[in-house]
Amino acid sequence: TINWSKNLTKNILIRHWRTDFNDKHLHDCLWESDLNLLWQDQSNYLSNRLKEIVVWESVIIISPLKRCWQTILPYLKENLKPSELDLIEWKYLDVRNKFESIYPNFLEYIENKDNQKLFPIWENVYVDFRITEFYLPDEQWNNFDCHRSVDIQNDEKRSPNWESVNNVLFRVKDYVFDVNEKFVTKTIVSISHGDPIV
Repeated sequence: TINWSKNLTKNILIRHWRTDFNDKHLHDCLWESDLNLLWQDQSNYLSNRLKEIVVWESVIIISPLKRCWQTILPYLKENLKPSELDLIEWKYLDVRNKFESIYPNFLEYIENKDNQKLFPIWENVYVDFRITEFYLPDEQWNNFDCHRSVDIQNDEKRSPNWESVNNVLFRVKDYVFDVNEKFVTKTIVSISHGDPIV
């Protein structure tokens, strides 16, 4: 690396590892699906890889959905004491409960600039609602094309309760600008989902 690079804000985008829902093409915009066994092992690979390219002082931001938490968990285990991990997990579950409470009104909540979306759960670890999966409540647990961004028009909503691609782009753009402004010169590791990252 060259000297001036330490003054840059760097972004690393990570899609959660695969779940049984992914393999069965079932939609999960809540938090039901767990990483399957093969990909739990891959989370250990991710932990080792992150140790090579980032420092613990980097900022880690995860989606509120369980599969993103499970993807980063081995890395957290290697960098926290068990008592600290218990505390951070408790805070994570608290934020997930908040996500569950706003879920029926997710679109209105996200679009309101005054609502908190980035929640600290440790000194350098956060949960952010803006990088969650597509909001498609009518499709929960249904067989569904998991990559909606490639098969619909940007402004198309197949149901009044669903997000359009433009909705997702709006909230992810808001997220990117917000965290890059908050964490200038840091490395920001975001653990999210396929569509928000694409």
